[in-house]
Amino acid sequence: MKKLIYTFLLIGFNWACITPYEADVKSTDRRLVVSGSITNSSAVQRVQLTYSADYTNRASNADCTGAKVFLSDDKGLKVDYVEVTAGIYRIPANSTFKAEVGRTYQLNIKTSEGKDYQSKPELMKAVPEISSITTDYNFKAAETRGQRYGWDVYLNTKDPETLGDYYRWDWTHFEKIDICDKKKLLFYSPLFYGLPCCTNCWDIVKNYESVNIASDGLVNGKNIANRKIMRIPLNGRGKYYLEIEQQSLTKEAYQYYQTIDQLINNIGGVFDAAPAAIRGNIVNLSNPNDQVIGYFHASAVSAKSIYLDRSSVNGVVSPPIKDYADFQQGTPPCAACVESDFRTGLKPRFWIF
Repeated sequence: MKKLIYTFLLIGFNWACITPYEADVKSTDRRLVVSGSITNSSAVQRVQLTYSADYTNRASNADCTGAKVFLSDDKGLKVDYVEVTAGIYRIPANSTFKAEVGRTYQLNIKTSEGKDYQSKPELMKAVPEISSITTDYNFKAAETRGQRYGWDVYLNTKDPETLGDYYRWDWTHFEKIDICDKKKLLFYSPLFYGLPCCTNCWDIVKNYESVNIASDGLVNGKNIANRKIMRIPLNGRGKYYLEIEQQSLTKEAYQYYQTIDQLINNIGGVFDAAPAAIRGNIVNLSNPNDQVIGYFHASAVSAKSIYLDRSSVNGVVSPPIKDYADFQQGTPPCAACVESDFRTGLKPRFWIF
């Protein structure tokens, strides 16, 4: 449920009536949706551009392709993004650019239709180091079946003495895979065989369902202890690799994500506030009435990883479900590890195995 509400807030929800009644709903103009940030980490720097679907249209968001996207800073430096797949723009891996704490950054977009957009200047503030990551194995009957046995993951850090620090926490799970594609055994057969990866390859699972933020208003200069980040499920016996990022935010970025968080957790009761349009920090340079959805922020990052061995605990484990059978007769051809937001051939930064 939260995932659906979150999607509605960020990119628009396509409403379909369950009765034949045809409501008199006015069509709304499509809007540019921007999702991305710039950090000082070694991770891929990316921006996703889409167009929100019309409320009277049952189609999903459309990719914004063919745009010219570049990053500019307070010293006049410009760095171009390249479109790696429809609507996904990245700073090239061979670029020597690296963002720096204390600098101010703006995202610039020129769509294929000739519209110019720009984010407001975002200062990259410093962020403290993550002190430690801890886990607690437990059983929770209230969780969904795959999450009942698992580990709660907590983070510890020390807030600086300066007042006005804002944080966002995020996580990414990488899982090394052996099979990169599947093919039918015979064209009329329901059975498939897996094609092994030609090179090392990892599936990527990111946090798309929650907003984890905080300010130092009540903890200025103190330890931020046992901040819950996520839950690792006991749905297999293999090792579980997890990267956790602690990001700095400006006050404006914090307030934006705070509004998102409040609306995600709005359960829809009669006393809840009605959802409202959320203004980000991106504007159409020639038409201020052209509202853009999303926020482009600059964040310094402190990152740590854990590599959890799940083989030595008791608990019920449901075997992973495969949608194909591995019929490796002879030596089948291999399949490429195709780069995307959900798969990569680049070794995770803390991977040691």
